[in-house]
Amino acid sequence: FPCHVSFHPSNFVSYHTLATPRTMSEAQKPTKQPESCCPSDAESAQKPGNVEKGKVIQLKPDLPAYVVSKPGATAGLIVAYDIFGFKGQSRIRQVCDQLAEAGFFVILPDYYRGQQWTPEKMESQGFAGLMKFIPQFPWKGALETDFAAALALVKKQPTVKKIGTVGFCWGAWIACRGAISGEISAVYNAHPSVHVEQSFGGSETDIAKLVKCPVMQDTAGGDKDTYKEGGDFFKALQAHPFGEHCVTRDFPDMAHGWTTRGDLSDPKIAAGVAKALGGGIEFLKKHLHESATETSSETTAASEESK
Repeated sequence: FPCHVSFHPSNFVSYHTLATPRTMSEAQKPTKQPESCCPSDAESAQKPGNVEKGKVIQLKPDLPAYVVSKPGATAGLIVAYDIFGFKGQSRIRQVCDQLAEAGFFVILPDYYRGQQWTPEKMESQGFAGLMKFIPQFPWKGALETDFAAALALVKKQPTVKKIGTVGFCWGAWIACRGAISGEISAVYNAHPSVHVEQSFGGSETDIAKLVKCPVMQDTAGGDKDTYKEGGDFFKALQAHPFGEHCVTRDFPDMAHGWTTRGDLSDPKIAAGVAKALGGGIEFLKKHLHESATETSSETTAASEESK
């Protein structure tokens, strides 16, 4: 295999590892009724524009990924989408392009392998169907190996020195799960649904206690209070040695999903998207770019020592 991926979109290459089964063990099954990742007032699917700056590669034989970067990126981002998936139902790839323009090597794996949730499924199956859909994608034995493949590819980029994760709704769970590894230096999440962990017998606070780097999150008005100032999830983040670098911002006038699915023709929503993503990018630059202080690596070491 090549040791790195050429940064020109037309020259991206594949990085193959073995596919894994997607099953949930008895230990992973929830002991109580889990909550839906999306509140009832969430934004619906949104058709994106047709302009894309990246390229789809095969991260594994059965795992596509969207990859986009500008030459010489010194930091990498592993992005995780919401329940509407990889293509055609949100602006997720355009967001990846925006992150790349800010100086990051960006990879978006298709964890659902084309089997994303859709408005048609929501109409016919409702939230009960969504709660059956989510457990089909466990972290252990499945998504963790997908994430590892993405991480390995980013680490092969010769100019990348630090790596972060970015997640939207369901993807915030992936972003935080990945940050438990100790190889992630910063996390940015929008309208987070880390409580997806409830579908596998745990809780969002369990995950918050295990992350090893600063986290920034932007919440919608209808999002769970646990992610907001004073909430249990955010207090668990603040309890880390790097807790003072964790940030939560509430957007009370925005609906869950606004950053990737909100109607940009509405000036109010467009301003909310710009503020959220702009702030997230600045946070990621602060903790990931080589010119930044070594806060995240130092605090990760402190977190390890405190165990």
